[in-house]
Amino acid sequence: MYSPKYSISNKLIKSINRIVGAHALIINAPLKPKWEAGLRYRALVKSVHSSTHLEGNPLTQQEVDQVLQGKKPKRQFRKRDILEVTNYREVLQYISDTYKDPKLLIDEKTILHLHNLCVKGIEGMEKEAGRYRTVQNYIVAGVTRIPIYTPPPPQDVPKLMKGLVEWIQDAEKNDVSPFIISAVAHYEFESIHPFVDGNGRTGRALATLILYKMGYDTKSFFSLEEYFDTHPDEYYGNLKKIRNTYIEKPNPDLTEWTEFFVSTIETEMTKVEAEVREYLEGEHLRKQLRNEEINPRQFKAVKYLQKHNQIQTHEYMERFKCARDTAVRDLNELVERGILEIQGSGPQIRYVLK
Repeated sequence: MYSPKYSISNKLIKSINRIVGAHALIINAPLKPKWEAGLRYRALVKSVHSSTHLEGNPLTQQEVDQVLQGKKPKRQFRKRDILEVTNYREVLQYISDTYKDPKLLIDEKTILHLHNLCVKGIEGMEKEAGRYRTVQNYIVAGVTRIPIYTPPPPQDVPKLMKGLVEWIQDAEKNDVSPFIISAVAHYEFESIHPFVDGNGRTGRALATLILYKMGYDTKSFFSLEEYFDTHPDEYYGNLKKIRNTYIEKPNPDLTEWTEFFVSTIETEMTKVEAEVREYLEGEHLRKQLRNEEINPRQFKAVKYLQKHNQIQTHEYMERFKCARDTAVRDLNELVERGILEIQGSGPQIRYVLK
């Protein structure tokens, strides 16, 4: 069985504690179903775009959104480009549909199924979908195509994958942190590179499935893949810095990688936490202002003033895209209702919460 080496550092503990706190707030927050659905869909679009874009897919996030809604983007794309997007949506749907099933095992069959969903229908992958590679592959640099990492030979893949899933199952039984399991599993999977193509998408899907199955689906509000896509040099740099070939270091120390991976979860989770906090603050404000007949601009202005203390007429015009007369009328109405008060005079007039 695979036996990874890593240390539980203070940095790792700090990230895990922060994730657990953010997760608790998110899952216990009283959110309206419509708002939850919006967050969930945005996370889906981000995940699909990010994981496919990392592998060179040319669709923008807006175009991915259009495809997921059944619309046709204005730009022309290869069939493969569209399939990568719709396939990854199916991968995430499969995870969403099955992660709560107590019979679900993270085993080789599940990983092969994830891969099949990732690449099905793609030209050249008809005989490779859901099957381990039988040829040597390499990870190459983008433009030069010079090999920068050599995975293990194909005859070793089945044994190595068997060892990996045995470790995942054993780690889960022994209550190893899901974040550590996800980090280590993703690294080892990408190191083995068990398929001819689709390793990146399948590996990130595996990491997501582990988090979901082990209690951290977080209402499907966050995208694990987004950080990797917006920081590709950091992501790939951390993947390749440990070794150049699998044979060279079959069992390297993964402490630094694990710290990096868990910190990315922390970053994405706390972004969602901030959105949820903002929503809850807005709901509290709505309740306070329920009896006041104010328009959406005025509501946003009051919300803005909760954090920024003051606003002037020209700032109101710029922030809420309105004419001067409209801004003056909105602000004066809030003063008349006793919500705001005026400070200063002439050009220095400022509006603050009363």
